[in-house]
Amino acid sequence: GRGLLDAFKRRGVENKRVVVLNDTVACLLAGVCRGSEMKASSYIGFILGTGTNTSYIQSNECITKLDDDSLDRAASQVINVESGNFSAFQRSPIDIELDKKADERRDEALAGLDFQAAQSGKQFFEKCISGEYLGTITLALLHTLAVEHPNTFSKDGTTAVRGI
Repeated sequence: GRGLLDAFKRRGVENKRVVVLNDTVACLLAGVCRGSEMKASSYIGFILGTGTNTSYIQSNECITKLDDDSLDRAASQVINVESGNFSAFQRSPIDIELDKKADERRDEALAGLDFQAAQSGKQFFEKCISGEYLGTITLALLHTLAVEHPNTFSKDGTTAVRGI
């Protein structure tokens, strides 16, 4: 934030503070502001759409990872879970089948879901949640229909789909 504060100062803007938050923590803090009016007992920040992530407020006395005296045990803090790299979940049969076909297909557009995705081999859950694979699944579906059920489309439509 120092560079931003220096730029503000050069432009005559002084006495400002810079706080950088990720979207999940900002969501949590917005909930805390609103929830305090309703006397909510706990809060979470949850992002679902561009990926997924969760944050929550944890009592420091429950944080055993830091066993020194660096935490005020009577206080609490925001924990940002960063669940985007979670990959230990059951993948769907469609996902697995398309990945198996990655080496069999000549057309890279129909290669396995993760094969053509950014950071192949990582962040499966986040990619599934965010819709990373929707284009590939849709194209695979259209190709399957064109091959196995050619009357689904007009003759020109079937030819066009097979050519994608």
